[in-house]
Amino acid sequence: MGKPLLLLAGVSSLVMTVIHVALGGPMVVDPLLASDLPDIVKWLGYFTWHDGTVALVVCGAALIYSALRPGQRALAVFAAVLLLGIGFLGLGVALIGNSVLFGSPAPYAFV
Repeated sequence: MGKPLLLLAGVSSLVMTVIHVALGGPMVVDPLLASDLPDIVKWLGYFTWHDGTVALVVCGAALIYSALRPGQRALAVFAAVLLLGIGFLGLGVALIGNSVLFGSPAPYAFV
């Protein structure tokens, strides 16, 4: 991975974080917390949504850091593999579980 690609990937991850927060709050978090689901389901979903936020920010920062500091290839590979893994998991859940997930940015944000 070259410097321009790492920078693009890192900045894209941070942009997706903004989209995740801006759209995810009203689309997912607010209805989730207002639902009649059992508390464990609500709060585990809320926790998981925030896990995604943390993953996007940390991986974005790691990719940018790797671009600016030569010799950090392992960090860049780790961040890229983590984001791709989460992204493909989201796509898989949408394809196999319920296609309603395609209506949210979730399956695309990480890839």
